[in-house]
Amino acid sequence: MMAFPEEVVQAIKKHLPGFYAFLKSEEGKRWLEEREQRAKEFSGMLSKEALKKFTEADFMKIMEKLWANELWSNKQYPVERIFSSTKIEELRERLSDLLWSDKPFAQRYNEFMRNVKGMGPAQLTEILAFVNPAEYGIWNRRSRDALKILGFERIIPVNKYYISGDEYEHVNSVLKGIAALLENEDFSNPDLLDVDLFLYYVTTKTGRIMMELEVEEEFDHEEIKEILLEIGQSLGFEVNSKVLLAPGARVDVVWRAKIGNLGEVKYVFEVQKEGNVKSLLLNLLKAQSDRTVQKLVVVSNEERDLRMFKGKQRDYHYLINLFIGKSRKLDELWNY
Repeated sequence: MMAFPEEVVQAIKKHLPGFYAFLKSEEGKRWLEEREQRAKEFSGMLSKEALKKFTEADFMKIMEKLWANELWSNKQYPVERIFSSTKIEELRERLSDLLWSDKPFAQRYNEFMRNVKGMGPAQLTEILAFVNPAEYGIWNRRSRDALKILGFERIIPVNKYYISGDEYEHVNSVLKGIAALLENEDFSNPDLLDVDLFLYYVTTKTGRIMMELEVEEEFDHEEIKEILLEIGQSLGFEVNSKVLLAPGARVDVVWRAKIGNLGEVKYVFEVQKEGNVKSLLLNLLKAQSDRTVQKLVVVSNEERDLRMFKGKQRDYHYLINLFIGKSRKLDELWNY
């Protein structure tokens, strides 16, 4: 068992009485049963033999059931993103290699993430956890928020969305240490899906809100792009990432909508974590040449030097949306 700092151990133990009571509640029993059923289904569909006949329809069934895809009202979209660059034959091979190869796991994980575009860590680790919950845990925003509450910031990279294979192996070692602390006479041999349920309990059942803990949160560029895609799609827009709007102007996220006889309108998002702000502005100036663009949005945090933008507004996950209307001349902001 991994040795944790005493304050972390005490933080975990503080939540255990409430967690054990939650497990005995009707909701807790339903969550345990759902995890058990889903693990049985996933392990069957993704077994070594089953993968030899794995189809696009099988993959769609899995993606529809992932918690990581709950916000997508159109469950086809995350599947289409993956199949836009990866054929089912290659996906079948990559999944088989990831799950059943004898190569070091970190290498398998990195190769899958590098070669299968459109699948993020939240989706991939959820699949891994349901296939083999004794070895793999789930890495998503909810679990990361819970780990922050419990004091793991100095032990694992809780502020990172995209983690490497080596980092994920370390995360799983930590989750196994938590599993050992969860065990008692009524809850024997907990696995990493049980740990995920405990982390769910910590974030949603204890009344703790991460904003109270950390107003200025580090964010991950790719995760914020995923959040923007999910929000846009849930609002009814057609969404795309890494869109070329004009020569030299490839933007992070675009929301599209068709409005009757008016034609198409677009909302353009650029996520700015680091880099030169003037380069950002130049990219937006080029994107603005597309007449269908109605609004340009820069997403960043308050630590970034974006003083040239006006009208800051609080938004999702402590970020700030900086709205630039087409009536405001970007070339004037350039010289601000």
